[in-house]
Amino acid sequence: MGCFIGFELLGGVPGQNPLRLPAARRPLYVYAAESLVALVFVHVRLTLPWLFTGFFDPCWPLLVMLLAFVGVGLGAWFDRMRLTVLAGPVSRTALLLPLLRVLAFWLAEMRCTTQRCC
Repeated sequence: MGCFIGFELLGGVPGQNPLRLPAARRPLYVYAAESLVALVFVHVRLTLPWLFTGFFDPCWPLLVMLLAFVGVGLGAWFDRMRLTVLAGPVSRTALLLPLLRVLAFWLAEMRCTTQRCC
């Protein structure tokens, strides 16, 4: 989480720009932070699968939708605070996040047809 916060600060704070990226490229810091969070989530999911059984198993699509809703709200808030470097990437990621459910459904259907479980 420290890396996530660090990249968010690099993207959002005007004085912090170690790679000296122009303003149009500074959202890359935010995308890097989001990618790190996704990689940590995948790592935890693969190494500790027992954490995702029970409560999370039946309602994970709702949690993803909740996360997307919070992301859209944060994007709007960042836009109002005139933090456009943060507003754009957070809003775009939040808009694409519900597609994870469609992707998971498609992958589960593919796995089901290849293993003849249907």
